[in-house]
Amino acid sequence: MFPLQSPAETKDSPYKLAYKALVRQIEPLKAEGGEKYRAEILKGGRRLIKEFPDETRSWTIILHYVELTPNREEKLGLLREMAALPEKTHDYVKRRAECRLLEVESLGKPLDIKFTAVDGRQVDLTKTKGKVALVYFCASWCPPCVKEYVGIKAVYDKYHDQGFEVVGISLDQNEEQFKRYTVAKKIPWPQHFEGNGFTNSIAVAQRIISIPTLWLVDKNGNLVDRSARGDLEEKVKKLLPGD
Repeated sequence: MFPLQSPAETKDSPYKLAYKALVRQIEPLKAEGGEKYRAEILKGGRRLIKEFPDETRSWTIILHYVELTPNREEKLGLLREMAALPEKTHDYVKRRAECRLLEVESLGKPLDIKFTAVDGRQVDLTKTKGKVALVYFCASWCPPCVKEYVGIKAVYDKYHDQGFEVVGISLDQNEEQFKRYTVAKKIPWPQHFEGNGFTNSIAVAQRIISIPTLWLVDKNGNLVDRSARGDLEEKVKKLLPGD
């Protein structure tokens, strides 16, 4: 029912028994869904948190509720609550909440990313109005990124003259490997490189926890899509000026 790792205890601990009881209580409501189903999930999650305050798994129930509620303000409030949890005891939930909070808050707003690319070009995503921009977090050592590049380059070649730009944020650590990859692939767009992997300053500021990650900025300069993999061309076509 919940996207929650099942309790690993071989015997039924008090927590596991309480969790099983919650599942039995809520499962009959799942088929009909709706407000009552959501309310029972939130209430049950809160009850487990109160009874087992050091148990991180209870908070994943609240994370699940966040994805179900249509109320944006409630969603933001819960995410902020989880983002403020103690780091040592609830690190996983805290990180997930911080990432999700940034996602919810940033959509529809300007994306403040600016840097000097490795080839000297100046990049400022707050000044791309009139064009559609893809922000591509990637690394040469990442097989899915290498595969994703083929599709991105094809879309870039097809729509660049119509106002489509790509900005690369490299999470590479080895500068020579990064340069060889850039040359071998003939990457035409500006790239940001610091050589420190996932502690890259832009990746940290934007809470990037996996790659490849593809974001789209519309012609008004606003971040409109944080998950552009799979149907990139269709999304770009819809966002291009004049379409």
